Amino acid sequence: QAKTDCADGLTFAFVPGNWVNEVGAAGAGYGWQNLGGYAVAIDTFQNPGEPAVPFLALLDGVTNNTVTVLLRQAIPEVRNAQNHQLRVKLDGGKVSVWLDSVSYVFEYPLPGYVPFWGRWGFTAGTGGLTCAQYVRDATMSFPNGQGCVP
Repeated sequence: QAKTDCADGLTFAFVPGNWVNEVGAAGAGYGWQNLGGYAVAIDTFQNPGEPAVPFLALLDGVTNNTVTVLLRQAIPEVRNAQNHQLRVKLDGGKVSVWLDSVSYVFEYPLPGYVPFWGRWGFTAGTGGLTCAQYVRDATMSFPNGQGCVP
């Protein structure tokens, strides 16, 4: 059943380091803020100063662990109890993002991007609300050998 008053959302994040149990900031921090790196967020709760939800955001947390919103893009309703497919591609410091096969970000250059050793994964954040968000059938591929671990 669809829930209209939901939590902040989730990210697909790529963060430096080898920790796997670190916890980022709650709420609008998506469980990712303070971990560094970059994230693609799907936000489902409108905090003060944010655009109408739902939206997709490309986040940069490299500098001083502060979150810089590189861009926001309106997306269709995702709080509808339906499965949705998120595809993220990082190639040569440029990010592309598709949601349900629709391109929302295409080869966006990450400012000052330098490849780093780290982890990929999903994070989520709630404020005072709750919302079940499930990730399943995750697959990864590495263009041009990027991300390959010896």
